[in-house]
Amino acid sequence: MRVNITLACVETGDRNYITTKNKRNNPERLEL
Repeated sequence: MRVNITLACVETGDRNYITTKNKRNNPERLEL
């Protein structure tokens, strides 16, 4: 089950990037 997520900058809060993630493999919050 892949869902679209918006990546937000931790420092500024800007939401600049859109990607997909698999909730079955990565159910927790994704931080880069």
